[in-house]
Amino acid sequence: MSRVLGVRLLLTLFALVCAANATLLAFGSPPGVFFPLRLLRAHDGLYRIEPLQRASLPSGLRAGDLVAIRRLEPDARAAVFTHHDVARGSAIRLPILRDRRLLAVPVTAVADNDTALQRVESLAFQAMILAIAMLTLWRGRDWAAWGLSAVFLSALFLAGPLQLPVGLHWVFWRHEARTMTLVAVFIPALFVFADALAGGNLPARLRGAARVSFGLLVLTVIVLAQMHYTELVHAGSAFMARDYREIMVLLSILVFGVPLLVLLAGYRHAAHEGRLRIRWVLWSTGLLFISILLQIVTASPRHSALSQVVVVLQALALLGYLYAVLRTRLIDVGFVVDRALVFGLLTALVFGTFSILELALHQFAVSDRVGWALQALAALILAIVLSPLHKRLENLCHFSGLKEFRWRPRPTLGGEY
Repeated sequence: MSRVLGVRLLLTLFALVCAANATLLAFGSPPGVFFPLRLLRAHDGLYRIEPLQRASLPSGLRAGDLVAIRRLEPDARAAVFTHHDVARGSAIRLPILRDRRLLAVPVTAVADNDTALQRVESLAFQAMILAIAMLTLWRGRDWAAWGLSAVFLSALFLAGPLQLPVGLHWVFWRHEARTMTLVAVFIPALFVFADALAGGNLPARLRGAARVSFGLLVLTVIVLAQMHYTELVHAGSAFMARDYREIMVLLSILVFGVPLLVLLAGYRHAAHEGRLRIRWVLWSTGLLFISILLQIVTASPRHSALSQVVVVLQALALLGYLYAVLRTRLIDVGFVVDRALVFGLLTALVFGTFSILELALHQFAVSDRVGWALQALAALILAIVLSPLHKRLENLCHFSGLKEFRWRPRPTLGGEY
């Protein structure tokens, strides 16, 4: 086994685990749990409580109450500032300054129940992200495809394992992991993708300036985010507390905008065939940039009407990337279409059979222990029969002429593929 093949297999396993984790979070696991309040800085060491649109304030708290943040434990400070999912049953005591008296108000995390539509949206997004990640990982031919693969692999990691509910003492470290995945992997991978796809059309000095400026922006975001959050959690006083949000909004817009500007400049300097290869990627990245801009500037809650606009923009961006991957020859699509039909049949057959068996076992199992044993036995039987079934389907596809079929992108005027 070559080293490249081994890396691809490991990344594939990583992607499947992340996608399965995100699917379980949406459908199979209990809903996320969070503390239903938002803290806004009022004075040095004091933060004002504001309600969230998706949940009412806990009993004993009022909008406008002041929290003496330095009297909180570091783990509790991390939990109330990040709004990440915490373990079910997590509780803290907020030190409230009211009428010149200090009160300790208990606050328990509440469940965040997603609607059926939001769960379907999550599943559709995970399917598209996984498809793009696997296509570019296995059939990519250059840094543009591999950079795009890294973008969507990191997106799977952000939507899966890094969304798992954790105990209060792990909230800080999960926030650090999310920040580093987003700023040190997702955004640089997007720039690598844009630079490899369109940077070759730019003058050498302009391309070098874009690389240097992007690197400095990413480094600045990492340093400021780490200093602010670490000091806030461990000391109770935030670094650059007054102007931090405005500065980070500006830096975030710039750091996400540089890959878009590289694509735009590369498109303008490219010849006709080069423009055809960049066009769909440029439009998709533009839609993604607008959706991120709306999230950063407005800080829209998940259940607001604006969040649906963000969802639509991101869905269009994903569809655009998927079309660009297949249409602009970032990958060798002949093999993909050929094998996708075979493995699609296998996947549908296996999941359908297993679903029927699971339903039957659920109806006839006399206890949970026996039920799990029977399900494990059914999985073992399926694994045994899968190999000959795979061979029969391949033979069937071979005789029907599917294995000799090769789909190629349709040539158009001007050489577009």
